[in-house]
Amino acid sequence: MIKARNELQFVLMMFHDFILEKLTLENEVLNMQVQTPYEIEGQPNRFLKLNYYFHGCNTVEAEYTLLPDNSTVNIVAQEISELGKVKLSVQSVDYLGESKYVWLCNGSDGIAGGKVYFTTQGVQVYTQQGDELSLAQLESLFKQHWNWSTIDKYQK
Repeated sequence: MIKARNELQFVLMMFHDFILEKLTLENEVLNMQVQTPYEIEGQPNRFLKLNYYFHGCNTVEAEYTLLPDNSTVNIVAQEISELGKVKLSVQSVDYLGESKYVWLCNGSDGIAGGKVYFTTQGVQVYTQQGDELSLAQLESLFKQHWNWSTIDKYQK
């Protein structure tokens, strides 16, 4: 499990254009299935999906804005599975202190965008095949697809 705060923030900064497909919260573990914007090698139009398990998640909430009227929808922990239906796309993360984070998201199909607030003490990341990925493996995987200069600057 990745627990050190700087490593955890590094993992969270890797989220860019990740679509939140499925979310569940059980026993203070937030499970998120995400679709990355990266095609699976040799399989056009099939995109890499990963499962993230955020441990120590005692708070998770979301809000998003509906178009065209700009009304806000709030989702609390008990309803977090509903967020997967919205298909928010994570653009960036902010650390709010005391193990609290917020993902800033773009929307689609009548959704202007939104935010997902959560707490975590550590994360485990798995492939669709059930293989756990270390921080080094995640870094290697994503460097193949993305300009890493902004994250490299953050790490120094």
